[in-house]
Amino acid sequence: ALESGVWTPLCLPICEKISLDITREEYVGSWEAMKDYDAVMDRYKDSYSGDTLREFNQELMLRISSEEDRLIKDNQIQWYSRESLEKNLGAYNLYATTDYTASNNLKGDFSVTMIWAVNSQADWFLLDLSVRKMTIEEQYNVIFNYNTRWAAKYGRHLTVGVEIDGQQQLNLHSLKKQMIENNSFFSFAKQIGSAYGKEGISRRQATGAKHEQFMRVHPLFLSKKIFLPEEIKDTPDMKEFLNELNYVTYTAIASKHDDAIDAVSMLAAMDVILPSASVGSVHDTGGGVVWAGDVSVDEEEKFGGSTIF
Repeated sequence: ALESGVWTPLCLPICEKISLDITREEYVGSWEAMKDYDAVMDRYKDSYSGDTLREFNQELMLRISSEEDRLIKDNQIQWYSRESLEKNLGAYNLYATTDYTASNNLKGDFSVTMIWAVNSQADWFLLDLSVRKMTIEEQYNVIFNYNTRWAAKYGRHLTVGVEIDGQQQLNLHSLKKQMIENNSFFSFAKQIGSAYGKEGISRRQATGAKHEQFMRVHPLFLSKKIFLPEEIKDTPDMKEFLNELNYVTYTAIASKHDDAIDAVSMLAAMDVILPSASVGSVHDTGGGVVWAGDVSVDEEEKFGGSTIF
């Protein structure tokens, strides 16, 4: 039947996603009657410990990727206490990166919104993120909720990066309309090199394929400038983000979805203004971030803008 064309062969990965810490409840297999959670996990653990993970990913996950191929290593991702940072949020500038869906089809791409706090040393702290399948209208609600939760609450201004290529230009129009309706306002980031006052981020202007654009933000990971909040480490949104990062290799993006990758890549395309204020230094001890000091902006101004520890 296959040779005659009556049937069409279909090749599927053995499961939707897999990792050492995936739970039975999170596991979604393609043929669980014959290859259940226990059988697949046993084989995955054998491959992981036996240094044959590349073969497992290629044969059973249909991915040409392995631990050795990973561009972003685990030690390049810094984890921090968001609760500690909130005490000094007034010393940070707030930016949001997005990758909006252009379809109301919930079977399509993820809609992604990430909100960041950047300090005077160009360290980027992810405050919150949403990586979910939404309708066009639903995705706009996220940025307004974040604007209230992170900007307005602390008297900070939020600058939002929005793609403007093709029909994505409609996002600017819709968001500006909803600002008035919601009485909630923020500004739009401009592209690096664009004329002053020009709003929006053009991936076409940035040039290059998605992998090439991500490579421009890769130095932030290498220099340990990207910090993720411990408080949302186990959320589905963060797990999707980390899963996409795991499948970025030196030559390609091998994950099923790349929407979160697109959102973080926007950091390298935005024209960013760093704050002049500084807070206690942050360093990683392997078990999380330790804050060297906890000084407010008002206290810092007493020392002429230089914080003493």
